[in-house]
Amino acid sequence: TMMSRQCVFIDNKNGAPSLPPPAPLPSIIPYNEGSIRALSRRNRVYVYRDFLLSKFPHMTSSSDTTCNILDVAGGRGDLSWILHNIDGINSMIADPRIPNHKSLIKSTEFLLAHPEEAAVRAVEGVATHQPLAKLLQRLKNNNN
Repeated sequence: TMMSRQCVFIDNKNGAPSLPPPAPLPSIIPYNEGSIRALSRRNRVYVYRDFLLSKFPHMTSSSDTTCNILDVAGGRGDLSWILHNIDGINSMIADPRIPNHKSLIKSTEFLLAHPEEAAVRAVEGVATHQPLAKLLQRLKNNNN
């Protein structure tokens, strides 16, 4: 077995090892800078979706009809649901659990039924920002 290694600093005063000081947290979050909720656990699926689409832009190309995504350990399947329903990308979940889109569908139905609230929640940089609200128009376009 390989031993785990840890970086240790030697204290010059008495020669005793000490742990390095913690790294400072970045003062500016480079992704979705203005949004308070951008990196919350609840919204990480949208962050990952944005990452996928920025790194693999051909996935949304209308000429690429063979693009398929395998969502390994997809959990509730939210990423696959969003990719399929909002971006029109074929996506399959590989997870022993049954996908559960209840909360995502409930949020979508609420936002569609309350367009004024959806407009408020679509604004980035405020505490009420909800990434799904920003994607509603794409959802409407793909379902027509």
